[in-house]
Order: sequence, then structure tokens, then C-alpha cells
Amino acid sequence: MKIESSNQTQQCEAEAPLTTPVAPKVCVDRVEQARVEERVFAGERSFTEEKLFEAFAAVPSPGALELEVKGKVMHQGGKAKITADRDESGEFLIRVEGQAQGAFSPHPVVALELSASGAVTYRVRTPEAAADLLHALLTTADKPKLAHYSEQSLERVEVGLEFGPSAHGMSTIKYGGLDLAAKGTAWVDFNKNLLVTEQAVAGEAFGRTSVIAARVGIEGELALRLRTETALPRDMLSRIASGELSAGDVIRESECTRRLVVEGEHREEVTTVFAPGYSLIQKLEGEVDLDQLISDPLEPGLAIKGSLTTLMSNQNAVGVGFDIPGLNMLVRGAIYSKSEQHLFQGHDDHALQKELDLNRSLR
Repeated sequence: MKIESSNQTQQCEAEAPLTTPVAPKVCVDRVEQARVEERVFAGERSFTEEKLFEAFAAVPSPGALELEVKGKVMHQGGKAKITADRDESGEFLIRVEGQAQGAFSPHPVVALELSASGAVTYRVRTPEAAADLLHALLTTADKPKLAHYSEQSLERVEVGLEFGPSAHGMSTIKYGGLDLAAKGTAWVDFNKNLLVTEQAVAGEAFGRTSVIAARVGIEGELALRLRTETALPRDMLSRIASGELSAGDVIRESECTRRLVVEGEHREEVTTVFAPGYSLIQKLEGEVDLDQLISDPLEPGLAIKGSLTTLMSNQNAVGVGFDIPGLNMLVRGAIYSKSEQHLFQGHDDHALQKELDLNRSLR
């Protein structure tokens, strides 16, 4: 919550006068100073923290790290997932997610699944702080450190529920499935002072083949989301934290913006514990600002944004798992190089030109 913008990198301060009447200025790089403070606070690293540090330090800028463990026993199960996105400046956005799943299964192949999830997202500037934060979260033993990162670096807290039919089946070493779900998610974005709620419908199809410690898999997911964003004053954030206000109260008392979001994800993997593997993820996202579209129907392109993000592993993907009737387990991890392509670029340029023309007219 306290991290400053990376665009404001330097601040010049007057140095105390010595013998000359005009004091020279000393330029202080505030971002670099914050990095130094993060490293000092992280302190010495244990063996586990050293391994985490090495993994975070290996993530390119831009790039990403992903660790995931999930399993099911007759449609009952859960997962834990850690993702760390690293931007061009080297900062990390770390998301830690947990999900528990239950099901009513009238048939070994088909079930109605209900899952609950929670996640927290932090932003830190250095791999030292990323390793220290993740170690503190996983062990939950160092309460002062958790309190410090919650105060200084917490960006987002979210909860979610989803419900829908699921069909999973397997034949010898092959395993596949189709999941459909209605989802409800809510989160508080502390960096932007927003309360965000989403209602979504999503579908996921997957298939994989596992032999001993080698695995080949392909997955695809498509989701349609209605996202509502509500601006939150600082005093309202504290009232939400204390339980004085519910999400419904905030939405009723505040102005909201609404967006329609379409997301698609494609993943293909060839992984083993014996040799470096391969992993490719492509994420397509399109967004329509419904309020902008309604207020300016003659310029629909101004309300539309889109992006295609590609994550390619650099010989760092590993994965193991097994699939037997009624039981499957999957563990995977990868470090990715990241590239992003903006869609509808012509519309974005038009929107920028329109804003420039408006600014000129107001002078």
C-alpha cells in the first residue's frame, strides 16, 4: 500500500550550506533507496529463503514465476498456487492463492462441484523481499514480518465462490475433463482504493498424459465476467476492515463503473523431473467499459481494450503428477519470459488524440 510510483525515481534536496551562499542540490533516488531498505529488512536468509531468492532472482524483467500444487480424490480436493509477475522495472507482484473443493457426485465421472477460494497479493521491489515475504507467508511464524508486509506492500485481498458441473474421465495413462462454473469474486484493491466484485461464467477443458515422472498436458479456459468497480475513500477502507460496512453497503452508497471482460487462456506443457521442460501460456483479455459505451455510443472503440500476453518458459519448467481412477495429483513450476501485445491499438491512439484535443480546447 505504501509503495510509491516507479516513475518518480529522484528527488533533489538542498544540502546544508558550507562556505558558499548557494547550497548545492543532492539528488536522491527514492526507488533505489526503497530497494536498499527492503534488502536490509529482509536480513539474512535461511536455506529455504536462499532457494526462494535464487528462483525470484532468475525471473526476467518482464517475466513470471509459477508454482502450483493441486489434487483430487473423487472430485474432492484443493489447490495452492503462487504466481509472481515481474515488470520492466524489476518489481514483483506476488499472488498467493488457496482453494478448497467439495462435490456431490452421483456418478464416478460426473459431479456438481462447489469451491471456495481466497488470495492475497503483495508488491515488492526486490527478489530479497520477495523471498522473505513468501517464506513468512508459508511458515506464518514471523508475525512482525507479516505485519510489516501487510502494512507496506499489501495490494489486494480477495475471496471467491464457484459452483458448477464437472466431468472427468481417464483411460490407461490418459486423463481429461470438462468443468463449467458460475463464479462470484470480490476483492479490495488497496493500491487503487477500489472495491471490485465480479460475476462470471467460465469453462475449462484439459487433457494430459502422465508416465512415471513425465507429463504432457494441454488446457484451455474461457470466461465471461461482469466486473463492478467502486471507488473507496480511505475512511471507508477502515470501516470495511472493522466489519462496519459490507460490500453491499459500499456498492449502494457509492458510484460504480462496470466493465464486461472476456478472458481466454491456453496452456501446453511437456515436463519431467529428469530434464528441463517446456511450458507455454497465452492469455487473451478483452474489456468493454459499459459506462463509456453508454455515454458515448458513437465512439464504441474508445470503450474497448484488449491484450494478448505470452509466457514462454526458458528451460525452467518442471512437473510431476499421477492419474489413477478416483485420484489425481499435479505439481508444476516454471519461470517464464513475458511479452504483451495490445489489441485495438488504433482505438487507443484515437482515444489519446481525443484527450489531447480536449486539453488544447480548454487552454
